[in-house]
Amino acid sequence: MGPDRALAAAEASGDPVAIGASARRVARGLIHQHRHGAATEYATARANAPRPDLEQARTPGLSTLGMLYLVGAIGATGSGRSPTAVSTAGDRLGAAAEVADQQGGDGADFTSFGATNVRLHEVDVLPRLDDARAAVEQPAPEEVRRPAAVAVVRDLLLLVPSPSPELRSLAERCGLRA
Repeated sequence: MGPDRALAAAEASGDPVAIGASARRVARGLIHQHRHGAATEYATARANAPRPDLEQARTPGLSTLGMLYLVGAIGATGSGRSPTAVSTAGDRLGAAAEVADQQGGDGADFTSFGATNVRLHEVDVLPRLDDARAAVEQPAPEEVRRPAAVAVVRDLLLLVPSPSPELRSLAERCGLRA
């Protein structure tokens, strides 16, 4: 089932978590089509509008909400560094970090959303915006071997059409082939 059909089915169900999860897949599809601005706008709108419903759904809803913001951050980097890209990516990462704080700990659902996931997305976003030093110098080296961190890096490698040298380096430190 394609992302758009999954979204239609989720919307028919009325389940905000299913709708958000399907919307995230649509936004990722937009990124793969190199429609980065559309992906950012779409993911952000799909996070902001139902945010109260997602927050009430506890961990699954918060994980879905946070992942929508992270996809928005990735999309914001699609056209390279600009004041708007830096601001938008930073705002989305900040929103995701806020949701991770609200959730507490890493999510127990399929997204592995949490503070670790937010940090890993920062490691991916910052080099795209020509700030590799901030992305690579800060992460605690012992954190990259955690199963959740390895899973997120694996997902990032699948999501990013052309992983940066920094992301490839992080993947290697996680024990993954990049």
